[in-house]
Amino acid sequence: MGTGVIGPEVDDGTIVHLLAKPISRPVIAQTKFLVAASLLAAFAAVPTFLASYLLVGTESGVATGFGLGALAGGIAYAAVFLLLGVLTKHAVAVGIVYALVWEGLVGSLVPGARQFSIQQWAKSIADQISTSAFLETDVALSFAVPALIVVTVGTVVWAGQRLRSFSLTGDE
Repeated sequence: MGTGVIGPEVDDGTIVHLLAKPISRPVIAQTKFLVAASLLAAFAAVPTFLASYLLVGTESGVATGFGLGALAGGIAYAAVFLLLGVLTKHAVAVGIVYALVWEGLVGSLVPGARQFSIQQWAKSIADQISTSAFLETDVALSFAVPALIVVTVGTVVWAGQRLRSFSLTGDE
């Protein structure tokens, strides 16, 4: 959702029409992020909660933990992928490589790298809320929550700053 709110506009050049308006470019990035986060909440976090609720009910807080973990992690991913959509025309490809290599392989297999994985940060939130013995994480909640906030805010700010450097001459 993060790349989808801005990537197509950058790719087809219609971002020029938005950038030509007297709107602050960081505000454009923030608005695009809020749209992505809202869509993520409606179409990812809520269904995650509902699916886990249907499977286990209120047992061990699993549904609530998974729902909130999906929401927090998804929002951070939306911010990162928004930035990728601004930085490169190949944001989806870069995002897939990131998800497969870093999150899927390195973040799951290398214990030290888990501290730098959005997936593990979200899992930490789910683990804290849930009392299930089947859900455990190595990342402390005291690290995961600030890390999620810093990554989310930092990448949205960076995306806004990067939009400032876009020229309206058709170079981008």
